Amino acid sequence: MNVSKCLVILLCLGLLLTASTVFAGVANKKNLVIDNVSIEKLTVSTQKVSTMGETVLLNDLQSQDEPEIIYTASGRGGGETIDDAVAIPGMPFVDTGNTTGAINDYIEETCDGGQFHEESGDHVYSYTPSDQELVDIILCNSDYKTTVWVYDADTNVIACNRFHTDCGAPRSALYEVFMDSLATYYIVIDGDYFQEPNEGEYIIECSSILAPDLQDSVSLWPTIADNGHDSVAIGYMFNNAVDSNMIWFGSEDGGTSFTVGGSWAHTDDGVPTYGDMDYWGNDTTFYATQIGPLSEDNAARTYKININNIMDGNSWTQSSWNWSSNGWHDMRSAAIACESGVEFIEQPGTFFFGIISMVHSTTYTDPPMTDAPHVFYELDITDPGWATISWYNGLDGCNSTLADIDAETKLTYAVYDWYNEGDHQWQIFIRMDWLVDFDSDTAGGYTYSLDPTEHAQHPAVAAYGGNLVIPFERYVEGTPEDHDIVCFYNQEANGILDSLQTSVIVASVDDERFPRISHVSGSGFICTYIVNNELYYTLTADGGATWDAPVLFSGEDHVVSEYRASDISEGGSRIIWEYQPDLPDDTTVLIHFASTDLIADTDGDGVPDDEDNCPLIANELQEDADGDLIGDVCDECTDTDADGFGDPGYAANTCTEDNCPDTYNPLQEDTDGDNIGDACCCIDERGNADGLVTGGLHVDVADLVFLVDYLFKSGTGPGCPLEGNVDGNLTGGVPITTDDLVYLVDFLFKSSGIGPVDCY
Repeated sequence: MNVSKCLVILLCLGLLLTASTVFAGVANKKNLVIDNVSIEKLTVSTQKVSTMGETVLLNDLQSQDEPEIIYTASGRGGGETIDDAVAIPGMPFVDTGNTTGAINDYIEETCDGGQFHEESGDHVYSYTPSDQELVDIILCNSDYKTTVWVYDADTNVIACNRFHTDCGAPRSALYEVFMDSLATYYIVIDGDYFQEPNEGEYIIECSSILAPDLQDSVSLWPTIADNGHDSVAIGYMFNNAVDSNMIWFGSEDGGTSFTVGGSWAHTDDGVPTYGDMDYWGNDTTFYATQIGPLSEDNAARTYKININNIMDGNSWTQSSWNWSSNGWHDMRSAAIACESGVEFIEQPGTFFFGIISMVHSTTYTDPPMTDAPHVFYELDITDPGWATISWYNGLDGCNSTLADIDAETKLTYAVYDWYNEGDHQWQIFIRMDWLVDFDSDTAGGYTYSLDPTEHAQHPAVAAYGGNLVIPFERYVEGTPEDHDIVCFYNQEANGILDSLQTSVIVASVDDERFPRISHVSGSGFICTYIVNNELYYTLTADGGATWDAPVLFSGEDHVVSEYRASDISEGGSRIIWEYQPDLPDDTTVLIHFASTDLIADTDGDGVPDDEDNCPLIANELQEDADGDLIGDVCDECTDTDADGFGDPGYAANTCTEDNCPDTYNPLQEDTDGDNIGDACCCIDERGNADGLVTGGLHVDVADLVFLVDYLFKSGTGPGCPLEGNVDGNLTGGVPITTDDLVYLVDFLFKSSGIGPVDCY
């Protein structure tokens, strides 16, 4: 066990920048290194065992402890009419059939403005749900252009589709068709009324969930991450009478569609909660964490979920470190912060994922800790998979945590709300470490409090370029129903936490709750909060000192006002939140997210306009060969030697092309007119004065004759002066002299002579 101590400064800071009072207080930071816990790493085809943590393969969203039963009609297809429809025995249901040669029994009704094709055959299935259900009917994998209809028992059409965009090709699908309990419905599979082929082999795939008024489904604690280049990941805890789990989704089109998603099966009845996700900062890699169920090792595990490739669910892994044997239990909150820019010294090519902050309890310490602030990080040792949890004791009674890493300074920040029993007050504890070296003297822990009658809860944190902003809820004792959103900030923190300032983000007679924050660009940050079941955001352009007027973002949604009901992605680009669409009829909770469009990106290359070196032309890699802060794709003169003439090969150049692009030659001298500047025309070797290659020889007697003519008979000089400068010397500033003749004679006729020096 590695134990170190840090001083915790208890700083009492008035909300309105009143004078602060510092008083003594000491807490110990301690670490526990865990080293002998088994890890299961499941890949597509093999299972590996090594030290540290548990990793399991991503399963699909319907993963259960027991294999799932899929019903079928054994491939015999549907019936010819409603009267002899083939019954669907249960969900999920998959079957195949062929309508070629079948009679076209249903031709009258219209769907999407057209009729059934009069020459296409149809098949019919029936379904009688035992409860109220929402049924999906998908024909996307059929061989022909399908249309699907649903009739009720009175042969009224209640739903139809002839082309669904989810299918890609013109195939049909219906989603969430409401079917009442014990009522019989008929699913008619037909051909398209306009396009051919409209008969053939079909595959029908059906599934269902309980309708909202019975399942009381909830989608809770959403989290979202964004790499700025159309890769988006989301996660949330889904719970209803059919299934419950933390589920994760990936999108490669900016969240327009989520084509990859899934969950990890658990070996008990517990469900993970409070997921948190962050973009790693490189490629399409995201990391997430969650709180394990109490029934699983007493909620002692630290989870790290690696979404390594946003569109490859088979490469997603879930690892966990089990601290229960060391006395840890009842994790209360967890958050993750990622940064790809720090490499393990002991593991070349392997980089830190970042940190996980936790509110955790243990009997390992004396005295035991209950709801204490912890930070988790992996160790820089040769064997991968080892990790440390580090904590401050003397701070029992924390409630929530969030974390962030400054991508510029590599300082990590974890924030917690802590109930100080001695002061009978909710305060904010801020922990800072240096990702590069967790044992650095830079590390420290600081507790901030407001005036004695004021409480601070639910802090969030964002940091960039030395700017640190920590919004939180504030309420005055006696009026807990009226929270305001205020913040601690430091515009040039750079690791200094003992001089934070305060500002008011929003304060009204209403109850503002649950702030989240994200860095946008420069000194700009976005903060969201919930008030009156609506979600708002507000912006600061000066690192938290002042804030703009709030903007309603959630539209007409009835937003759920609870802890972690919303999240903001990197750059403030997207916001996700819980809402209830059907109050008061039922308490179903669903998830919405939307783009903020805060960061202007005119060319759509994922680089904000205020950081883009070519904002009107897409250049994701920001290539800038001459380092003039203008991207090559729009630089009218890419000029790497800075002589005022452009390098060849750059389509955007309008300036004159440089005849010697790698050598500064602003006069562009070109004695022989070969478009190669004299500054770099020595392309073979010195001594080839006539510029000819005879019999494979660059330097021969003809070159000696050429120089004699030039020096003594006023002959034409070498086209490339450097190639006549045989000895490479400038005598009196003159490139070609009799010394060059002597040098060339020695080389050609004396065995002791040495060859002409290289051109460069």
